[in-house]
Amino acid sequence: MGYIDFILNLAGLLLWLNWRSAGLSAPPPALTLASTLKRTEAEPGNRWLFLAGLPSVLLVRSLLYWQMAPALDWTPNLSFGAIVVSFRVDMLGRAFLYSFLSFGLMLGAFFSWICLVSAVNHRMEETDSCQRLIQLHLGWLGRLPALVQLLVPFLVASLLWLLAGSLFVRLGMMPAPQGLGHTLQQSLVIGGSLVLAWKYLLAGLFVLHFLNSYVYLGGAPFWNFITVTGRNLLYPLSWCRFGKLDLAPVLGIALVIGLGEAGEYWLPELYRRLPL
Repeated sequence: MGYIDFILNLAGLLLWLNWRSAGLSAPPPALTLASTLKRTEAEPGNRWLFLAGLPSVLLVRSLLYWQMAPALDWTPNLSFGAIVVSFRVDMLGRAFLYSFLSFGLMLGAFFSWICLVSAVNHRMEETDSCQRLIQLHLGWLGRLPALVQLLVPFLVASLLWLLAGSLFVRLGMMPAPQGLGHTLQQSLVIGGSLVLAWKYLLAGLFVLHFLNSYVYLGGAPFWNFITVTGRNLLYPLSWCRFGKLDLAPVLGIALVIGLGEAGEYWLPELYRRLPL
């Protein structure tokens, strides 16, 4: 069921991106596959079908979980980095809550990914098609200073946890905090836990950068984007380059895995010790 849940979340994310992309007015860059195709303007009605399809998927799967969970003896969990919350989806209200929050976590992780890439490549030329697309999806946030782009996802995650944590307490799904200070500390730790979602993006980028460094994969703009992004992210490890031998991606992958494992241990431990 976990794999099915992930696939449906991915389908929901694609519906969201299609809805957002249909509203972007930037023309496709030259010398790309998109530039060889006839550009068609998305009709407003068709665009909103993508957005209407998203809640439909989430609602339908809520009903499926509600019906199937007792037979499968399935109790899904949602990881917020520092804490894991279990949901009894044999209760219809909890099934709806789980379905929407599960998708919300994937959407939030994706949002934090593009904020990170946009901030790292803030000096990249706007003619780069991939960077331009990311900034279009971010909208006004993509025009803010790089540091602000990095901090916004953590701030949003902390604020949203104040609402979600309060709801979980009211539903008896987690113990109540010991006061306002404890609540704020919890929200900050949960917000900081968002960095754990970066490990998958960073590891993937470093692997692609490493492959593209030693294997010619074509001259598509995507690979130029991977190269520039990888170099920007690995700039602190530039001392690992010895002539044509570049060990920075390998060391970067090792650091991402190591720090990710450490974070998955210490953040829950820190959350358990609150309030400080």
